[in-house]
Amino acid sequence: MSTLIEKLALAAIAAIAYVLTFKVNQVLDPWVLYGQGISLVFLPAGIKHVSILLAGHWGALGSFLGLLIMVPSFWPELKLNQAIAYVVISTVSTWVGIVLSMRLMGIHSDLSNLKILHLPVLDLVTTLLHAVLTNSFFVLGGVEDNQ
Repeated sequence: MSTLIEKLALAAIAAIAYVLTFKVNQVLDPWVLYGQGISLVFLPAGIKHVSILLAGHWGALGSFLGLLIMVPSFWPELKLNQAIAYVVISTVSTWVGIVLSMRLMGIHSDLSNLKILHLPVLDLVTTLLHAVLTNSFFVLGGVEDNQ
């Protein structure tokens, strides 16, 4: 059984991995950025998925913290309450998408029956749920692209 320190370490590793991959992705922006908030390759999304798959809610906590740390770097004009709401919606939608996908496909929580063909379905469900919920938040909250 894992101790609290091990679980917090998993969250810290997830947060650090999220921040580092976000910074790498920012370096890649000239080649992969399609438009404001639209990247053809977004490495932190993969880190968030893997963190949640492997560490559950501790991975989600780390991803939440990583994204919260990074929001001011790409959206400095966003108010704190909007930033927190965005980060919660982003993280929870991915977490719910993974949990829902795993249940629908009968994937065990220990991932013992995970197959390579499950991964695109997991990604599709989480990406669609994330897109619908975060963009709904933007529209309902009146958040606009000012560029």
